[in-house]
Amino acid sequence: MNEENKHASGPASGTTPPDKGASGSSPLAGGNMTLREKIQRGPAAFMVAAICILVIAVSVNIILTDTGWLHAPDKGAQLPEGLDPEDALTLNLFYPLEGKVALEQRLVPRVTGTRDIAAVAVREFLAGPSGEVPSFVPDAVELMGIYLGQDMVLYMDFSSAMTLNFKGDAVAEFLLLRSLYKTLKANAPGVKGYRVLVDAREVDTIGGHVYILSGLERAVPYKLLEEDEIPQ
Repeated sequence: MNEENKHASGPASGTTPPDKGASGSSPLAGGNMTLREKIQRGPAAFMVAAICILVIAVSVNIILTDTGWLHAPDKGAQLPEGLDPEDALTLNLFYPLEGKVALEQRLVPRVTGTRDIAAVAVREFLAGPSGEVPSFVPDAVELMGIYLGQDMVLYMDFSSAMTLNFKGDAVAEFLLLRSLYKTLKANAPGVKGYRVLVDAREVDTIGGHVYILSGLERAVPYKLLEEDEIPQ
């Protein structure tokens, strides 16, 4: 049984989902500060400084749900060799590029259900952008499991490389998380929250700059600069 099936078959032991709360305002708003200063001086960064002294050891007890949703194939994406267009799923992937979040469309074998589509989208995201485009995605990071609760909160369990191999400043960390958030929003609509786990444990940050314990939907819902959007 592969790792994905093991995780999908039931909740992982040793972790619990974080508390719910109302979405806050952007910590980047106001003033003439640089992007780096806006991120580092925002309330999210202050919370990181406080939370980093705590040891997070909570357990997840998630009842899995699955809802159907599927993209139609897009003629603009390159069809992998041997893949029938009728069996293709178009993923809208977002990556940091020149200080903004840029769109890349990719065709993959079709899957159905929100959780399974999200899993495929995250794995494709971790593979990085096509060609020689540099990426902030940490080297060797893997998706160990993915869970969708009855409250439609999605939990992504990454390998330790997510935090150990991340290289970048506050802007790089924000853009990486913003790209992951937009990728999930584009491919798995209906999900209400996005939680990042590392080695089956909640983390408050992946690089020490952006607080994510209360979800990507609170940490990175706003953009720094103009971003590419999904073609209509």
